[in-house]
Amino acid sequence: MSYKKKKKRGKYNVIVYNDDHNTIQHVTACIFDICGHNLLQAESCTHLIHHTGKCNVFEGSHELCSEIYEELIKEGLTVKLIK
Repeated sequence: MSYKKKKKRGKYNVIVYNDDHNTIQHVTACIFDICGHNLLQAESCTHLIHHTGKCNVFEGSHELCSEIYEELIKEGLTVKLIK
């Protein structure tokens, strides 16, 4: 019997943090446009960011999360990419 070692494929997360320089409207628009959430989801994420300090706005492969991360950074959001 042969066992193949599987390559670990972990999920990555894009976390947006609260900051003092982005408006609620701008954060909501970015999450809506870049992450592909509907308006209610984007507003819910923004509410969590504002009141708890952070929110996981996207989960997926490293490649896809990196693209989302870069776009959010370009918009001036405070973002972290984690595994």
